[in-house]
Amino acid sequence: MRTRLEEIHPGEILLAEFLQPLGLTISQLAQEIEVGQEVLATVVDRREAITADLAQRLGKRFKVSAQFWLNLQAEYDKRMLLGHLLP
Repeated sequence: MRTRLEEIHPGEILLAEFLQPLGLTISQLAQEIEVGQEVLATVVDRREAITADLAQRLGKRFKVSAQFWLNLQAEYDKRMLLGHLLP
């Protein structure tokens, strides 16, 4: 079980705050924003980062800025790095 905020990946936010409330599947969203289903699955599964291209597509679909997604990813990356550097 996670206890630290920095362990929350943007993909988890995508799933919990956008996909699930709207009743969308990864497959449906992938079709809507014209990306491969595997691309979204790897982000939701915390295996890949949100890229600038994906941030643009997600931003347009969910009517938030691409910067929103990029900021989530940058903050996650920063906290993960600091977590590995600090004892």
